[in-house]
Amino acid sequence: MVDNLEGKIKEILEKVLDMPIDPSTAAQGVTPNWDELRHLEIIMEIEDRLGVMFNHEESAQLTSFKAILEKLQKELK
Repeated sequence: MVDNLEGKIKEILEKVLDMPIDPSTAAQGVTPNWDELRHLEIIMEIEDRLGVMFNHEESAQLTSFKAILEKLQKELK
């Protein structure tokens, strides 16, 4: 499942945010359209597509491409 994880995350973010993103800088508060509502949509889409579940505290910390990638790499080992 970890194969091409970066591509899957990028695809999810671009779909939810409805815009191309740069994985090196994509983050809530930095990337246009990544507001609180879209953040929830991103988390739900990741959970649905990748078969993982995050609690509220975890979700609140997943505010950048890098944070999402690192968390999923741990979860999907």
